[in-house]
Amino acid sequence: KDDRDLYVSLASIYEKGQRWDDMAKALDAAEKLSESGEDKEGVWFMRGAMLERRKRLDGAEIEFRKVLKINPDSAGAMNYIGYMLADANIRLEESLGLINQALELDPGNGAYLDSLGWVQYRLGRLEDAAKNLQKALEKTPRDPTVHDHMADVLMKQSKVKEAVAQWEISLKEWGSSSPAEMRSDEIGRVKKKLEAAKSRLARDVTRQ
Repeated sequence: KDDRDLYVSLASIYEKGQRWDDMAKALDAAEKLSESGEDKEGVWFMRGAMLERRKRLDGAEIEFRKVLKINPDSAGAMNYIGYMLADANIRLEESLGLINQALELDPGNGAYLDSLGWVQYRLGRLEDAAKNLQKALEKTPRDPTVHDHMADVLMKQSKVKEAVAQWEISLKEWGSSSPAEMRSDEIGRVKKKLEAAKSRLARDVTRQ
């Protein structure tokens, strides 16, 4: 009961099983036993990621802001907040600034490049978005979310056939993911977008 690392390990196991209430309790126990700033930072980061998965974005941002207060150079926390804001399509300039800061600290990080491309898409900067998402795909070619984001950009550019191909890859990669990584809500959205794109492609062929 006095072993902080054991509670952190339990939290990681509960995360893989998507047992969020149990994970929250384990993190609370770990935080009480955390003495150093680094230990607290680790717990806050895990809690922030857990709350993001549960769509509790305000709570997640609070945890990541705690991380940044104690460690202003946490590129991971900057990127997390920036991505959440971009995904919610709010405070986009703030999101862009945070993600750029993260990339300054960790240039070439595939996840951060994906975040950059996503906020650029939200801002309507489609060419920049496509360029950075392509870089992200080169770094993380098996990430289904990056393929989904690239498809959204291509669809906005009326490159329907290319978008269909990217969504098909996204679904394939989701299919090979571990159960712990599965996100049924995202998979459902990708399927709907793929079906709509295929219908549009069929209509375009009929008109030719």
